[in-house]
Amino acid sequence: MDLKNIGIDSVYWKVWWDAIHEDYDPKVLLDSLSPNQLECKQWLIDNLPLDELHKFKDLKIHLYGGWFGWPLIDGLMESLNNIQSITNIDMDEKAINLCRKFSHHKLLNDIVDYKVQNVMDPIDNDEGVRLVINTSSEHMPPLPEILKNKNYAKNCVFILQSNNMFHIRDQHINCCNDVYELINKSGLKKIWFYDTIKMSNGYERYMVIGNHNE
Repeated sequence: MDLKNIGIDSVYWKVWWDAIHEDYDPKVLLDSLSPNQLECKQWLIDNLPLDELHKFKDLKIHLYGGWFGWPLIDGLMESLNNIQSITNIDMDEKAINLCRKFSHHKLLNDIVDYKVQNVMDPIDNDEGVRLVINTSSEHMPPLPEILKNKNYAKNCVFILQSNNMFHIRDQHINCCNDVYELINKSGLKKIWFYDTIKMSNGYERYMVIGNHNE
């Protein structure tokens, strides 16, 4: 056994240690790095439209409902060398606090920002954002409703994930029956990618990547 290969990233260890001592639910922390979570985030990273995103010199990113920020921020930082800023927008103040600690230990204070707010509300400085990621679309209204009071440019890339877990009625207000329903609900005009994966729990997860250019 190689003992060096059975641990976790020391940053995650530090953040989790502090979180548990501050009465965060350890089950929730573990769920943030569950096999399903990791698979869905890696699926996103593997299908980033890199040619399009590298057209932007200083890439500004918004995460809708970004939760703790990990492991998605890690994946984005490893895949894109033109990131100027990543803003995690989430109503969960405790999750944002952990994202702040995570970013501090990762030495990303100059890149990662945080907003404790509802994504339905206006977001400052959204005109210059060129990538918006929402891996929790099932928890929010469809994208056109979210964007009613936003000022994103037409070439802003949107990455959306949803699922067909309709049975979680108290949280999932915007599930889809298939990926085509997600595309239709998104209102996106130019589509680079769409697909479905079967999760280990038997349900499906859908992803669409596109923008509003004709």
